[in-house]
Amino acid sequence: MLKRAMMWRTYLLDLAFMMIAAGPAVAIQEMDDESLAGVSGQSLFTSHTTTNGAFTYYRIGIDAEILLNTNINRLALGCDGAAGTGICDIDLSRVRFAGASASSTTDSGPATDFLLRRPYIEFAVKNAGTAASRELSGFRVGAVETLGMLSIGENPNINDLNDDAGIQRLTGFMTATLTNTRLTDVGVTTFGACCVVGPTTATVSSHTQAVTLRRSTTATFSRMTATASGITLNNVWLNNEPLDNVHNILVAGNATGTTPTRDFYISNQKETLAWQSISTGLFNGCINTTKDGCVAIPAAEKGWWMYLPQVQLPNITSNQTVRVSTLEAVGGIFGGQVDINPVDLQQLPVDNCYGNLRFC
Repeated sequence: MLKRAMMWRTYLLDLAFMMIAAGPAVAIQEMDDESLAGVSGQSLFTSHTTTNGAFTYYRIGIDAEILLNTNINRLALGCDGAAGTGICDIDLSRVRFAGASASSTTDSGPATDFLLRRPYIEFAVKNAGTAASRELSGFRVGAVETLGMLSIGENPNINDLNDDAGIQRLTGFMTATLTNTRLTDVGVTTFGACCVVGPTTATVSSHTQAVTLRRSTTATFSRMTATASGITLNNVWLNNEPLDNVHNILVAGNATGTTPTRDFYISNQKETLAWQSISTGLFNGCINTTKDGCVAIPAAEKGWWMYLPQVQLPNITSNQTVRVSTLEAVGGIFGGQVDINPVDLQQLPVDNCYGNLRFC
């Protein structure tokens, strides 16, 4: 017992000498307000205020990443509102938020996640400095950077234009790039007989187009360039393509899905309202397209609005019959308009479920 006590005494003396050798302990010092104001650091939550005309914008953000793998049976916003009974601003069925590399293979499961980097919520207040007339004019939720697959609806038969479901109505502004688009049964007819050229596969050049949608059920993709059997048509229009045939929207800045898109948001406003582009700081910027140059970004209109900048519609293939008259083909070579009727885009929504669940 005495030996053990001597060992503890020796240990405590050694510890005391080490503390003395290390120098005197530094006590916690109190800081006044002026000193605290000079200290900077990083917090999880951020805030930002800016003014544009009569509107003041208050933004609360999270300096973090949110990863989603989420399914929504129906996303319906603004129904029975300004547009009338039975009409929605945004009406989507079977919505899936999945990763950019998500697959349509059955039971492929959620291999990757939909990325929201630095998400935020923002409020627009009109006449913020006047208590008597101050009012909340709108709000939006979004993210500074977004990357993933927005997949919608079902496509039971990829060769049937009329059996698709998904986008019933959509309101907002979308800049879409069509990549690797192919029409596999294109022929040039003369006097209605097929075919002077083809049937053959027409390959559409990469095409970026800005589209403003107002509770729309269709969209037209105009002035595309298509090449088939050595013939290049320079002014191809895909007219009134049903939006319910669009099942996969790659929310990314490039076709490979490796670069995030910026400034994606969904908003609601009681009047036409310009929201700031966070990446540029502008309220009235423009976005580059293939045929129209830099297209002005419109203000969000009354009701619900979805802003989809830099999205991709990749790997579209249609086996449906497309016939172009000789006159149209010759005109198309020299820039005349060549019209193509709606086709099934043959997109299959992704499967981000495990097991035997069809829609989880």
